[in-house]
Amino acid sequence: MKSIEFSYELSPEIARLAARCFIQRRHGVSLAVFGVVGIACLVAAVMGFRQWYVIVGIVIPCVSFLSWIGYYFRSDDAVKSMKNPAVTVRLKNDSIEFETSEQNSQYQWSRIKEVWKFRDVWLFFTHSQHTFILIPAEVLSDDSKAFIEKQVNENGGEISLLTPSGRSNSQGGSCSMMKIGCATAVVGVLLIGGSFALFGLSIMHAVEARQVASVPISIGEEVTTDLINVDTSKLCQMTLLVDVRTESVQEDDFPGPPDMEPEFEARYDFPFRYTVLDLEGKTVYSSSNHIGWDSGTISTLTEDVGAAGGTVSVEHSFDKFEVSKPGRIQVRIEIEPDTTYNAESQKVMLNIYDNVSRQSPSVIGGFSMLCFAPILIVTGTILFFFGLLTRQQQPVIDPP
Repeated sequence: MKSIEFSYELSPEIARLAARCFIQRRHGVSLAVFGVVGIACLVAAVMGFRQWYVIVGIVIPCVSFLSWIGYYFRSDDAVKSMKNPAVTVRLKNDSIEFETSEQNSQYQWSRIKEVWKFRDVWLFFTHSQHTFILIPAEVLSDDSKAFIEKQVNENGGEISLLTPSGRSNSQGGSCSMMKIGCATAVVGVLLIGGSFALFGLSIMHAVEARQVASVPISIGEEVTTDLINVDTSKLCQMTLLVDVRTESVQEDDFPGPPDMEPEFEARYDFPFRYTVLDLEGKTVYSSSNHIGWDSGTISTLTEDVGAAGGTVSVEHSFDKFEVSKPGRIQVRIEIEPDTTYNAESQKVMLNIYDNVSRQSPSVIGGFSMLCFAPILIVTGTILFFFGLLTRQQQPVIDPP
C-alpha cells in the first residue's frame, strides 16, 4: 500500500489567501454584477430617486459585500486559535488524512468531490461547496500532486487547474473577462429597460392628476377663489391657461431646411403673485412668478404666430404643494399687465389639480439610468471582445 507523508505549518496569511481564492472563484462574477447594480442604484438615489427597488438595489449588494468581507477577515480565526499550527498530511490508497495536535481527520477519496488547484494553494471540498480544507502548494511534491489527482479522478471527483484569479487554465482570465463583460452589458440593457419603465411610470402618474377647479381671472385684479375641496393624500398643483395676442416675436433658434419658411415664437411676460390659504386662512403656499414665454413648464395648445405677431394658447404649470386635512383651500391671485412685450391676454383660467405625484424622482432616475446604461453596454462589449481576442490568442495549457 502506497503512503506519502508530509507536514506544513498553517499561517493566517495562507488561510486568508485560500479564502480570497475561494471568493474570487465561487462568487467573483456575481460580486462584479452586484457592484455595477449597486453603483447604478446609488447614483439614482443621489439624484433623488428613492423608490423601494432602488433601495433594495443598494442594500443587497452592500449586505453581500459586507458578508464576504467578514468571511475573509474571519478566515484565519481557526488558525489563530490553534496552539500548534503544524499539520501532517498522509496520502494513502484509500484515504487522505489530516492530523494536528488537537484532532485527526481522515477522508475516503470518494468523499473528495472537487479539488481546486491554485498556484499557491490547493482547496479540497468534501460534502459542501462552501467549506474546504487547504494545503499550501509549495509543500506538494510532484509525486504528491500526481497521486492526489489520480485518486480523486478514479473516485469520481473533479480536478480544476486554476490561476491565482480563480479561473481554469491559462484561458481562465479571458473567460472571466468575457463573463464580466456580458454581465456588465446585460445590466446596461436592463437599465435602459428600467429607464423606460420609469418614464412610463411618470407619464402614468401625470395623467392621474384630477382637475378640481377652474376659475376665470382678470388681468390687473386680485381674485380670491371660493373654497375648493382637494384630496390630501397626494400633492396639489396650480396651472394658468392663457390665450395671448402679441406683436413681439422671436425667430425660432432651430434651423430647418433652406427652403423652409422661418418659424416664430410669441413673446409675453405677465408677472403675478399668488397665495394658497387653508380653511382657517393660514398660508399653505405662496410665490411670485411670471407667465413668460421662456420660463417654467409650458404646454402649447394652439398657436398662430408669424413675423408680425399672432396668438397662442398655452398652459403654464407651477410648483406643487401639500395640503393638510380637511383639504379645503382658497387661492388668492393677482396677475399684472405685460409691460415688457405689451402682450394682451384674451382669457386667463386658473386651474387647480389634486392627486398629483412628484415626477422629478422618476424623471431624474430614468434619465440617470439612461445616461449610465450606454457606458455599461460599451464597457461590457469591449471587455467581452477583448477577452474573446485574448482567448483566441492563448494556447490551452494541459495540467502537468
